[in-house]
Amino acid sequence: MRFSFVSGDNAHRMSVAGSEVCRNMTPERRPDGQLVLVQRPGLDARGNTNTGARRAEFEHNGRAFFITGGSLYEITAAGTLLERSNTDQLGNDGLPASIAGNGDQGGQLCIISAEAGFIYDLAAGTLTAITDPQFPARPLMVVYLNGHFIVISKDGFTFALSAQYDGLSYIAADIGEKSKTIDFIQSAMVDEDSGELWLIGTRLAEVWQYTGTAGFPLDPVNTIVAIGGAAPFGGTRLGGRMYWLGQSKDGDRVFVRSAGYGYERISTHAVEQAIQGYSNEDLAACEAFAFEMGGHRFVIFTFIDAGATWVYDEATSLWAEWDHWDSDALESQPFLGIGHIFAFGQHLVGSHLDGTIYQVSFDYADDAGDVIRRVARGPRIHAEGKRIIHHRVAIDCEVGVGDATTPAPVLLLRFSDDKGRTFSSEYQVSLGAAGDNDLPVEVRNLGLAGFHGRIYEVVITDPVITAIGDVYVDLGRAA
Repeated sequence: MRFSFVSGDNAHRMSVAGSEVCRNMTPERRPDGQLVLVQRPGLDARGNTNTGARRAEFEHNGRAFFITGGSLYEITAAGTLLERSNTDQLGNDGLPASIAGNGDQGGQLCIISAEAGFIYDLAAGTLTAITDPQFPARPLMVVYLNGHFIVISKDGFTFALSAQYDGLSYIAADIGEKSKTIDFIQSAMVDEDSGELWLIGTRLAEVWQYTGTAGFPLDPVNTIVAIGGAAPFGGTRLGGRMYWLGQSKDGDRVFVRSAGYGYERISTHAVEQAIQGYSNEDLAACEAFAFEMGGHRFVIFTFIDAGATWVYDEATSLWAEWDHWDSDALESQPFLGIGHIFAFGQHLVGSHLDGTIYQVSFDYADDAGDVIRRVARGPRIHAEGKRIIHHRVAIDCEVGVGDATTPAPVLLLRFSDDKGRTFSSEYQVSLGAAGDNDLPVEVRNLGLAGFHGRIYEVVITDPVITAIGDVYVDLGRAA
């Protein structure tokens, strides 16, 4: 009997509502509509700045920049790291920084770090503090729109526009203020398709458009988006849509994306129940980024202090968990990579632990030498409250994947007869040496399942590239 083992993550607190776990695996839909699990992308270290954890990144016309600790670095296509500031010149408050660029016409990067503003001149290679008296106090974030840098402040209602193509200059007349809502501006994003500015508050959001009006060139759109944001850096853009960790005056946090001048919920009940267990401080520290790879469109939400990374794939509308496995402590930690730029044909992310810059690729089966512990747990198999014998489980997966480094890779299978509370010992099954392409992946004589059915779990830790498709179970007569 074939059963629908492959799915997205749906580990509900009520086991009857879902037991599925998809960790460090990526559901992929075949042309026939069936799902297969492939490994998530792995990491390869490109270099280390040795100045602290990643805080921001930006790509500008083939040039790639990272802020790690309190310093600005440029990374070349060859992986050489060039410090473009004095060490710790930007300050480091341990919080995310923000970077925007004003194109070749302006030739500047505007950087907000540790409640201060800086301009990096791309041609001259100089970093200058913004000292204009009209520059906002306690700046939090910067975005770019129609030649202007737009800066928002912590716990404020206003936003400031720089002079056109000059991030060092600000005037009092170019200060905008939310007019339709009364909550603080939590974050700002620019819809690059429409050229509109979204000011996301703590409970509601406003949309402003560039009209070029004399005196102040932005005007609010006659609408209110009935959800705000739970985290200043908990939002990102992908494929013309904005995604963020939302919150409203009515209830808990949910993951949402823009839909016209509104929003739609993308998180599931199981995912929402997981994040409701995080503290308010953990939720406020959420950081989001997104990238497209191999036909997948990943939107990644990381809660570093809560120890979790949730990944939504726009290609399938399914969720997964990504993590970094600490082999010494034998525990899960958040995915190492955070932030993203695409430069030199490479997907690059920074480390939230140190100054390492990683390349992300499906070609890597580990995280820069560290184990990726891939876990797939299926739904319950039950027979209307009757006990039933499980004669054999056969897993349709890629075999013959051994190599010189890992000549004898294995898959681990275990099961639970009490709705996932406890599990059996592990059955070790070979994935085959290189070229062993006809090897069956199966376990026999699995005994009598409990009255509440059985849940199967597959774990792969060997650094080989494989995939899991259909799973088949041979059942006996119900008792």
